[in-house]
Amino acid sequence: MKTALCLICHRPNDIWLKFLDKFVNYDVYVLIDDNTKTYSTEFKNLNVIQVQNEDCKESGFCDVNFFMDKHIFIAGWDKALYYFAVKNTNYKNIWFIEDDVFFANETTLVNIDNQYPVADLLANTITSKTENPTWPHWKLIENKINEPHYTAMCCASRVSSCLLQKIKEYATTNKTLFFIEGLIPTICRQNYLTSYSPSELNTIYWRHSFLISTINTTQVYHPIKSIRTQLAIRNLRCLPLQGVLMK
Repeated sequence: MKTALCLICHRPNDIWLKFLDKFVNYDVYVLIDDNTKTYSTEFKNLNVIQVQNEDCKESGFCDVNFFMDKHIFIAGWDKALYYFAVKNTNYKNIWFIEDDVFFANETTLVNIDNQYPVADLLANTITSKTENPTWPHWKLIENKINEPHYTAMCCASRVSSCLLQKIKEYATTNKTLFFIEGLIPTICRQNYLTSYSPSELNTIYWRHSFLISTINTTQVYHPIKSIRTQLAIRNLRCLPLQGVLMK
């Protein structure tokens, strides 16, 4: 069974689409948050997803993000979780990737998958409230779910169908979700599901400036906001690798 890859974006960018259209080991989906128009794509290997906000809210898949951006509520994560937990449950694992994440090529993810064929969550460092008491967003989890609470940056993470169903159960019962960086690791750990933090994801930060000379083909990086910068780095530093097939 193939793993899915879901790019989460507000509007699609051709640089990302051309990059993802070359993938052969994943079924690739592009979750577009903007619903002011209906999107389509000429890229035959890509599946475009658009979900109405009302559908998410009715199913309890809401409040995953907590900030406003230019007066537009960012609901991409709500929609991505809803789509793969409710509408399309055909995959054992789904990589969720935000569009300010950078990785060299498909092989980067395939190598991680080959190291962790069985896991409910792959994300960068997962910490508890005891281990990381200064994280500023614990208040977004309090009163949402009993302790223990956990956090991890999930902007590039692999989530299993089992974990998605546990998230769906929470959404159905509570008619809401909560901040993504607490939601996914907390639901995972509280249900005794398996989670790992691959070293390839330890270059994921909230804020960071990367030197191009340090960027390599094994790591996943965040944030690199400019899509054009991502393309330039890929062309300059990340030469194509021999394809590695998924084990």
